[in-house]
Amino acid sequence: MQDEYKIVAQQQEQLAAQQQQLTQQAQQIQELQNQIAALQQQKQAAPTGIEQLNSNSSNGFYMEQNIPNPYSDETTIKYALPQSVNSAYMAVYDLSGKQLATFPMEKGGTSLTISGRDLAAGIYLYSIIADGKVMGTKRMVVSGK
Repeated sequence: MQDEYKIVAQQQEQLAAQQQQLTQQAQQIQELQNQIAALQQQKQAAPTGIEQLNSNSSNGFYMEQNIPNPYSDETTIKYALPQSVNSAYMAVYDLSGKQLATFPMEKGGTSLTISGRDLAAGIYLYSIIADGKVMGTKRMVVSGK
């Protein structure tokens, strides 16, 4: 009988150890889930690269992707500038960063059209510069005719 009590006591110790291990694993899972949720929120709140420059809609600025993209004849870029902007223009750059063209932007304007004759076929970046500050940058593709 004493042997049976020892076996039962050993089994109870094993069960207690397993229960403690399960509790620790549940805590680790919860911590990992919290970290994943925090990373997802951080990713949504803090975009990176070019898109980070385009996330200024809270101040009255926005710039949409050019449509159509790619284009051969002409493309249109919709935008809005904050009322506080004194002067603005759109600059077009090649992928090496060389500025190829500038287009003045009207205060209160809502779109800008760029002709396919202005640029050779290729990939370009375009930026809105308002009062000397880059407000947003996006990519566009000019296709061959």
